[in-house]
This record gives sequence, structure tokens and C-alpha cells, in this order.
Amino acid sequence: MKHTQSAATLFALGLLAPLALLACGRAESAVLSSQGDEARAPEPEPLAALVDAPLAAQRKRLLELSFEAASKMPSAPHVKNRSRAQEGVVSAVLRLGQARQALEASAQIDNWRRGTAYAALALHEAAAGHAAAARRCLALAQEVHAEALEQDEQEWRADRLLARISQVKWALGDIEGALALEREIDAAELADLVAAKARDAAAEDYEAQFAELERLVGTGDFNLTRNALAVGAALHDRFYDNEARRAQLEAWITTAWKPLPIDLRIDLVERIVANAEARGDAARGREMTALVAQLADQVSWTPELRIAVQARLAKLLLRVGQSELALQRLGAALDLFSAERERIFDVFRAGALRPVAEAYAAAGQTDAALSVFRLAVEEGALNPNSRPKAEDLAATCCALAESGLVLDDEFMARMEAISNGLAAPW
Repeated sequence: MKHTQSAATLFALGLLAPLALLACGRAESAVLSSQGDEARAPEPEPLAALVDAPLAAQRKRLLELSFEAASKMPSAPHVKNRSRAQEGVVSAVLRLGQARQALEASAQIDNWRRGTAYAALALHEAAAGHAAAARRCLALAQEVHAEALEQDEQEWRADRLLARISQVKWALGDIEGALALEREIDAAELADLVAAKARDAAAEDYEAQFAELERLVGTGDFNLTRNALAVGAALHDRFYDNEARRAQLEAWITTAWKPLPIDLRIDLVERIVANAEARGDAARGREMTALVAQLADQVSWTPELRIAVQARLAKLLLRVGQSELALQRLGAALDLFSAERERIFDVFRAGALRPVAEAYAAAGQTDAALSVFRLAVEEGALNPNSRPKAEDLAATCCALAESGLVLDDEFMARMEAISNGLAAPW
């Protein structure tokens, strides 16, 4: 049943016909480029070409410390938490351009997330134009998928991995391969792929696609609605310079998103703000940020969620040039943490503080950022069990590495000590 639904989504989005032509064109190019292969010397192992971008020694150490902390969790019985934390580190490593480190870390993940990590590396290499390395990483991801099927992993896990594999195929120009896989994937995992396809859609297909997006939302199906809105955000990027289409999409998105929880609406606004930011259109980004901030302020949150949401909104405000409003929200978030700390379970405190620290760093408020990061480290170390301590330390080290903040020796030594102290009870 799920395969029928996902295939219907594909056809409904109106992308098959133009993409079939695109597939033919890319296939023809591949044939032409392969002529004379017999005369070429054997190519070196593609993964040997993976290199790490230049990065300050302290930031590299933070990434290493993060993965070390995550990996100290014993696989039995914590393989899910361990692998999820390790995959999170791989994502941060890739954002900082450390391809070789990402490969080495991915290989150490025990479960199906090893495959999604390899797929993320493949996408990274495809975006960098390193097709041979991307294909090799794709093959590694496919091997993990085959293992997951043999081990009878839960269906959503195999689907999530297959969705990542299809994204890589799409990025590498294997259109037919991506479309064939899509028919096997549940709609719940398709949002990123259908958004990527929308960016390649032909301009003359816009009206038909928009009508189909409206129809999909009208079905009331949550996953189809979420996918349609992801496509809408991608089309917003694709047709941003067409004022009428941009306005139509913004009006539609902010109406059609009503069934979605507020965090997913913030995700959509982040995409729209990124589209505006890429064109230097701060005014458009401010309008959308004000709208989602108003909605978020009306939601009843737990203290830790309200603090994290305030930080997300502050980051959006910074991106649209409203630094004073952003700092006001961050100050309010810290005040809320102080007032509600005892009501927040210790396992959630560091997670609430990290985005606040990240936002202060983005605002150039170095002292405030370091102060909140230090607080997050200490709050994360309070739990008597090492599993949540390892998860928090790994996440905070990644956030610090990405922030680019320079830490003093005492701060680094404190995090090393917490990592060295990770032991039973877990």
C-alpha cells in the first residue's frame, strides 16, 4: 500500500515527464563521456581522494572529542543512542568539510545509520563534483541497506536509508535509478527527494505542479501535505525572481501549513528565509520571520522547548538583520532557564541551552556564547548516568566546533575530563 502511495506522489507532482527527458540527456552524456575508456589508465581507489578541508587544530579536536564521547556508549544495550549520536557527529564533520574524518567515523557506526552516514558523505562529495568518490560511498550505503533487509530491520529504517540512497542517485544524475527507488519508499521519507526534484522542474510545468500541490494538501494526508510543502519551498527558491509566483507560493504555504506542528512551520520559514537571503532580500525574510514568531509565541511549550524555540527564532532574526530583537529573545530565553531550571529534567537542560549559545555566537556575542556553552557543559555533566552525559558532551562539542569560538585551555580540559570520566553506570 505504501508503495502505491509514494509512486502516486511522484506522478502527482508532475515531475516524471520532464525528468524522463532529463534522464535521456544525462544518459547520452554518460555514453559520450565513456568513449575511449579502453585507452585510459586504471583509476585510483576513489576513496583515496577524500580529504579534510583546512580546519583549526582546536576545532578538529572538538570533533574528535565529540565522536569519542559518543563511541564510549556501549553498543549493548545502547546501540540506538550510540549510533544516533555518532551519525550526528558525522553530519557536523561534513558541514565543516572533513570528508576523510567523516568516512572514518561512518565506518564505526554499528547499525543501519552507518548507511545514512555513508549516503550523507556521498551527497557531500557529489556536491563537490567528486563523482567517483560519491559513487563509492553510495555503494557502501547500498551494502548497509542490503544488510538491513537481511536483518529484518523495521521498515521505516530501511525506507529512510533508501530515501538517502535515492537522493544520492539523483545528485549523480542517475534519474531513472532515483525514480525506481522512490516507488519503494514510504511517503513519510520522501520530503527531501521531492524537494530536490522540484528544483530541476521546467518553468512551463509550474501551473500544473502548483495545482497538484493544492490537491495533495486537500487529501488531508499528513505526509503528503508535508511533502507538498517541501516542494512548495523548493519552488519558491526555483521561481523566486518571478514576483507573482513567489507571492502565490508564500500565501499558499502559510495557509496550507495549518495541519503541521509549529516546529515544522519554522523549518519551512527557515527555507524561505534562506531563499530570500540568497538574493539579499532581507525585507521578505523579515515578514516571514515575524509571522512564524507570532505563531510560536501563541503555543504552550514546556520550558525547555520554549527556550530552544526562542533561540531558533533569534537565529532567524539575525539572518534578516534584526540583531536587537534577536538579542532580546536570547535574553528572555536565559531568564526563562534561570526561572524554570528546577522544572526542567536534567537530561534536557543542555539541549535547551546549546541553541541559545549557538545563536549568541552567530550574533558575534563571544563572551555570552562562551558563558552559555560552559553552562551547557556543566548541566550536561550532572546526570549520574553516563549515556546522557556522553550524548550531551558529543552534541556540545560539535556545536562548539561549528561556532568557531576559541576556547581557553581550562574549558578544553574540562570537556576532556568529562569524556575521560564516562563509565558505568550508563
